[in-house]
Amino acid sequence: VHRSMVSTQKSSSVRKHKRRRGNWGGSFMLFFLYSSSSALHSLTRGFTHSPTSSNIARRFGSKICWASPSPSQILDAVDSLKVDPDGFMERIRENNEPGMTPDFLPFFVDGLSLGHIKPSFAEHLRRFPDVFAVTSDAVSLSPELASLEDRSNAVDKATRALAAEGVIQGWRDEPYAVKPSFLAAPSLHVDRGAAACFGVQAWGVHVNGYVDGGPGEGLLMWVAERSATKPNYPGMLDHLVAGGQPAGLSALENVVKECGEEAGVPAALARGARPVGVVSYAAVRPKGLARETIFCYDLPLPRDFIPVAADGEVARFRRLPLERVAALVSATRAVKPNCNLVLIDFLLRHGHLTPDNCPAYEALAAGLRAPPPGCFAPN
Repeated sequence: VHRSMVSTQKSSSVRKHKRRRGNWGGSFMLFFLYSSSSALHSLTRGFTHSPTSSNIARRFGSKICWASPSPSQILDAVDSLKVDPDGFMERIRENNEPGMTPDFLPFFVDGLSLGHIKPSFAEHLRRFPDVFAVTSDAVSLSPELASLEDRSNAVDKATRALAAEGVIQGWRDEPYAVKPSFLAAPSLHVDRGAAACFGVQAWGVHVNGYVDGGPGEGLLMWVAERSATKPNYPGMLDHLVAGGQPAGLSALENVVKECGEEAGVPAALARGARPVGVVSYAAVRPKGLARETIFCYDLPLPRDFIPVAADGEVARFRRLPLERVAALVSATRAVKPNCNLVLIDFLLRHGHLTPDNCPAYEALAAGLRAPPPGCFAPN
């Protein structure tokens, strides 16, 4: 099977996403040098951004629009990209942009500080005094809501009302468990689309689907192009499989579910995915404070396996050598932001980035697993 084989679910449509102008054509090269063309260098310089998108938090909001070229066009021209050594660290900074100010209010549930809320969103919560107690210092769930079911039902009713008014955007009808750690009992369930509004810790699973190409090719990774109809980050490049962690499923159960839905990976094959660690990030987004820990999985795939998008969330898949993946991550912003972290982790773990060819090796390893100080206040 040729390494550039493509699996297509449906044709891509024109994507208009906003980006700031930037020089992504890296003037330095790693020892594992990549070829580049001046044509694509000019192409990747062509990103622009809306005047209102003055920082990374806004630029990486869920409603983004592309100038030319689109991620799909960049993927088509990926063989002409070269690595920008400075770009790897920039991807980490983009996912961990400081911006949380002291006026963020701690969010308490049953005496536990489980989130951080923008004052502007807290003002909307004042309209539900039976659910939220809002002061100048904190937001707390009413102590009258003593059980998980009572809390979740009350918060669901309030947040659905705010979503209907457009205060909360991107409603998902997918409950997230609000808790201090992954294996702790949940204190509350909140819709995935509202998680950042409350600044609660979220979890997800990302699966690196790859093939051993043998001598001369090395490892080849499957990359997905998200559907243009996705509510968040439409058209951007993604992992073979990735998804948020819903309430009621184990991490492995979620991996198997997402593998079947997003890439047509049989359950027996998906269960072979190996947990290999975590990456984490925290940044202020338009909604609020996004805090997520991603469980990373490696899934070796047969050379003749071709993924198929079963749920329509992927426009196409393409299998790429690791050097092309490294170029996509470091020299463009075509990859969904948090996927960059998982891909950098993969490149480090599999020896593609090493202490000898990557000047920022130590900083990359440290930055993937601990948000920079000041990104969010400790609970």
